Amino acid sequence: MPRRLKDTVARALSGQRLTPEKIGWFCVAFALPRHEKQRLLSLVEGSSFVRPLTGNDGPPQALEPRPPYRTLSLHEHHYLGPDGQPIRHSTTQVIQAGGEGLAAHRYVFDTDALTVDVLQGGRLDKDVVPAGGGLFGVDIVLTTALHAGQTATLRYDTRFVGGTQLPPEFRRAAYRPVHNVDLRVQFDPQRVPRRVFRTEWPGLTDPPSYRVAITLDADLAAHQFLPTIQGRVVGTWEW
Repeated sequence: MPRRLKDTVARALSGQRLTPEKIGWFCVAFALPRHEKQRLLSLVEGSSFVRPLTGNDGPPQALEPRPPYRTLSLHEHHYLGPDGQPIRHSTTQVIQAGGEGLAAHRYVFDTDALTVDVLQGGRLDKDVVPAGGGLFGVDIVLTTALHAGQTATLRYDTRFVGGTQLPPEFRRAAYRPVHNVDLRVQFDPQRVPRRVFRTEWPGLTDPPSYRVAITLDADLAAHQFLPTIQGRVVGTWEW
């Protein structure tokens, strides 16, 4: 392999910055579809809609307070790969402002090894902020700030960094009431769990307060619809 090509490949594998031209070379070499090429270019060029979120070792930072809001509906679809690890998470959320000047929605998660794509309703504001307790947060700035009673629909995808080992569970925290909740965990045919449970517990370190076995549907997905949740609702599975 020529030295220049070896250097380019080495930089790509080590995670160093690549130019858009060289990104194009890799897309052609691996026959990546157009939408994946666009995502890679957006990451390289620093798009406000697509951004890799990697935490740091700094102390937890207080996230700026926001006006209150309600979640009128929430669709959370979680996709696992053939190794049993998450590869993508898709969220569609309808929020309603409870006060004047709601300009951003805070997305909170429990791992920093991911990339967020904002598909509808806003753009990413700043880099990920450690929020304490093993949690991280980032604000999605709404396309249009909301007055009291107005609504907005947000769609965003979370993609997980390869090699990240996460426990066999999907968590959806709801400290305030969340209405019309559709939760779906899609398993890969190459890695079907032995058992799947709908589990609830009140806090990150608390023991489960509720646990019941559920069955997968014909598409190898665990699905639950809940009119309202408040507290912590978790889907867990066993390999």
